[in-house]
Amino acid sequence: MEKRFVWIKLKQDFFDSPEMDWVHEQQNGAEYIYIYLRLCLLSINDDGIIERRIGPLSMPYSIPKLAEKVKTTPDAMAVALSLFKKIGLIEEMNGIYAVPGLANMVGSESASAERVRKYRLRKRQNEENLLPEGTPKALHCNEKVTKNVTLEIRDKSIEIRDKKNIKKKSLSSLVDSLSCGEELKKALNDWVEMRKKIKKPVTERAFKMGLNKLQELCGDDETKKTQVVLQSVFHDYQGFWPLKQSEATRPAADRREKIRQAMEKGGGWDAWTK
Repeated sequence: MEKRFVWIKLKQDFFDSPEMDWVHEQQNGAEYIYIYLRLCLLSINDDGIIERRIGPLSMPYSIPKLAEKVKTTPDAMAVALSLFKKIGLIEEMNGIYAVPGLANMVGSESASAERVRKYRLRKRQNEENLLPEGTPKALHCNEKVTKNVTLEIRDKSIEIRDKKNIKKKSLSSLVDSLSCGEELKKALNDWVEMRKKIKKPVTERAFKMGLNKLQELCGDDETKKTQVVLQSVFHDYQGFWPLKQSEATRPAADRREKIRQAMEKGGGWDAWTK
């Protein structure tokens, strides 16, 4: 298998985002941001799922072991995880932590692609070195660079579009393959769509973890599962949580109609309460 290089991509305003700004305000906030980035790197190859692998087994990390992995103290790790869960930077299911939306922060490149990129860079540098003295290099190669950049952007957009289509088909196929009623399938599709709206798209692995959480909360009660999923849709929850009393009495059809009306008004997913 060809070697791939993987890295974390941070938005320009990452450290100024409301979440990072709030974390930084806390005592030892800078250390907690460091811990968050280390957790992202730790789970970069697992769709943001932070779990310990021992042979064929997967199990949760203990706080001391996780602290050891990211080079911090158990006390700092415990406080950091508590803060992250409070503002949605980290989710926890069955003791396993996950970084939602990490897939959108990951960049990768194959070893061969890196070699080609370096070759093109050297070639361009050699061409510039052969120019007559005094020739404005930027003007001379502007057309070629523009073409290269245009092609690169076009290719990248095709790659991103294809990845999105594959992910969309994958999750849709997962929902369709479930042995459950149509109401629960519709609710799960609503949840997947909501996660995209809040820019926290669901990965296949996170989706399966969500199904396990539903089973843990509701057993085989499909009506309750549907209510739990729609509760998450209404409140922009990234995971599934015990059903609130106010949601337990609201018919599923009424909740879905509220969502449809909110979407038509463009008021966001929380507009259903108005």
